[in-house]
Amino acid sequence: MSAKAKGLLGPDNATLARTERSHFDWAAFRDATLDVLNFIQTEQRVPSRVFVGAEMVPPSDFLAALAATYEFFRRNGRLPIAEGVAMPKNLEITAARYIAPDTPELFGGWIIHKEGFRAPKILELARLQTWTLKPAIRQ
Repeated sequence: MSAKAKGLLGPDNATLARTERSHFDWAAFRDATLDVLNFIQTEQRVPSRVFVGAEMVPPSDFLAALAATYEFFRRNGRLPIAEGVAMPKNLEITAARYIAPDTPELFGGWIIHKEGFRAPKILELARLQTWTLKPAIRQ
């Protein structure tokens, strides 16, 4: 089965809870992958949280584990059914680092904003939507 994401948006909320587990059995990870695929096809966005069994996993950690699983398959010609899947922890989408933190000075000096203007929810949404940034491909 393959999936092609078109117009995929980033998560709509930050994930607060994180699992302490660093390894999942294959069946739980496979089921979570099918759930995520269904969610992406239905909602056209990355889920805010992924459940692997009963454990809540941030989408960045899950997608990194999915990429590692693909790499395992590419190298070995089989899925890691016996080995299970290692789950990285607390990954950050690199592009999110380039979204300014919400500080009182951020919007200072802009004539369109009143003194002390803050926009924490807008900046958080911008940080979440960095998932949608695509690299430019030179032709």
